Amino acid sequence: MNEHRKRTNRIQVRLNDDEYDYFLYNLERSGLTKEAYLRKLISDKIPKTKEVGQYEKDILAQLYAIGNNLNQISRRAHSMNVINVEKFFDAVNKFDVTMQEFLERM
Repeated sequence: MNEHRKRTNRIQVRLNDDEYDYFLYNLERSGLTKEAYLRKLISDKIPKTKEVGQYEKDILAQLYAIGNNLNQISRRAHSMNVINVEKFFDAVNKFDVTMQEFLERM
């Protein structure tokens, strides 16, 4: 028998209503069983959601708009020599990293 199938240990957890609602919300979005979801959490693997909600879509649209605005500002400021381009591009790169991290969590 597979080593992972020999699950003989059982745990119980008590949650308040808010914690339980949050757990169920994330569980539903993951599309996993309770057991599979908790195993992923225990193994430091954040379960991905099976679909993106409207809230996430709205935030993503705003992040894309901010990114576009940053690029437009950088072009304009560079042509006018009004900012330190290197520092600005560092900020843009940090934004890109944040955006990528957000996308990976979705």
